[in-house]
Amino acid sequence: MCLLVQSACAVGVGVSPATLSYENVLRGGSAQEQFTISSSADADVYYTISVEGNDWFSFAPAPPVNVPANGRKRVSAIVHPPADIPTGVYNCTIYVEPAAVNVTGGEGAVMGIFPALGLRTSIEITGEQVLAGNVYQISVENNEIGKPIRFKTGFSNTGNVRAKPEIAVEILNAEAVIDTLKKSDEVIPGEAKEIIAEWVDTEVGEYTAKVRVLLNGDLLSQRDLKFNVLERGALTCKGTVVDVNAPVETNVSMPVKLEVGFKNTGVVALEAKVKGDVLRNNKLVEVIEGDPVLIDVGDTETLTAYFTPEQSGDYLIDGDVVYEGKKAEIRAVTVRVTSEEGKKRIPGFSGPAMIAALLLLFVTKRGCLKKI
Repeated sequence: MCLLVQSACAVGVGVSPATLSYENVLRGGSAQEQFTISSSADADVYYTISVEGNDWFSFAPAPPVNVPANGRKRVSAIVHPPADIPTGVYNCTIYVEPAAVNVTGGEGAVMGIFPALGLRTSIEITGEQVLAGNVYQISVENNEIGKPIRFKTGFSNTGNVRAKPEIAVEILNAEAVIDTLKKSDEVIPGEAKEIIAEWVDTEVGEYTAKVRVLLNGDLLSQRDLKFNVLERGALTCKGTVVDVNAPVETNVSMPVKLEVGFKNTGVVALEAKVKGDVLRNNKLVEVIEGDPVLIDVGDTETLTAYFTPEQSGDYLIDGDVVYEGKKAEIRAVTVRVTSEEGKKRIPGFSGPAMIAALLLLFVTKRGCLKKI
C-alpha cells in the first residue's frame, strides 16, 4: 500500500532557468522574461504560480498553467513596477507547484502534495529611458497566385520602454517598384515578436522585396529578398494531426472544448480549422466548427471548437481538420455528461485525486509512511 502512494507522488517537475534577472526596468514600465515548466507525469497537470516578495507580476498564459503529459510549457513572467518606486534592486521568489485539484473535470488529477519550486528573481529599477531593439529575422516564402506572400520580421526589444518598430517593404518587378507596404507593432521590453506584412499579387513571376526595419526613424536592419509567385497548385499543402484532447467528464450546460494539435508538414503556410459532428445515442445533436488558424511551415498550432450539452449521457465527437480544400481525420473522443444532482463527490476532488487522498489517509493511520 505504501508503494502505491509513493508511486502516485513520483511525478518529476522541473523549472528552468533557476533564476530570473530583469535589468534596467523603467519605473512605471514593464519587462518580460520567460521560464519553462517541465513535467514527467503521464497525464496533463495544472500548475499554480505565485510570487513572494512583491505583487508586480502577471503571467502568460495565466495560471493555472496546463502542462501536457511528459511535456513542457513556456511561461512569460511580466513585471509591472509602480511609477513611484525608488531605483534599486528588488528581490523576490516565483513559486510553481501542481494545483490542488483537477481543474479539467476529467481524469489525471494531481493533488498539491509536492513542494513548490522557487525561481529566485531580481529586478533592477531605473529612472532612465532606453529605446533599443534587435532584428533577428527578415524572411519571405514563395506562394501561389492569389495567396498572400508573407514578409516576416523578428524583433526583440532590448530597451526598457515599449518599442514600435516599423517594417517598410518595397516590391519590385524587374527594376520597377510596383507596390509598397508598411506594418508596425508594439513590443514590450524583453519581448521578442514576429511582425508579418502580407502582399497578394495576381501575376505569376519573379520579384524582389527591399525590406527595411526602423525604430523611431532610425534604420536598424535592411535586406533584399527574392521570391516567386507561382501557378495555383504548384505548392503542396500537407498537415498531420498530432493530438486530440477533450474533457473526459463534464456537467450539463457546461461548454465542452475540443482541442486538436495540427502540424504543417508541407512547404507553404496553410489555414486550418476543426469541423465535426457531435452525436448522442448515435443521433446527430450538433455540428461544430472552429475558427480558422494560420499555421506556418513546420509549426504546430492548437485548433479549437466548442459545444454545450443540454442533456446527460455519452457524447461522441467525430470530425476532421479542414485545410486548403483537404481533410485530416481526427480521433473520435467521448465525453460523459452528467447532471449536478447525479454527482455524489467530495467537493474539490475528482477521480484519481480522491483515490490518492484516501490512500494517503489510510497509510498515515497505519504509520506506513515511516517506511517509505
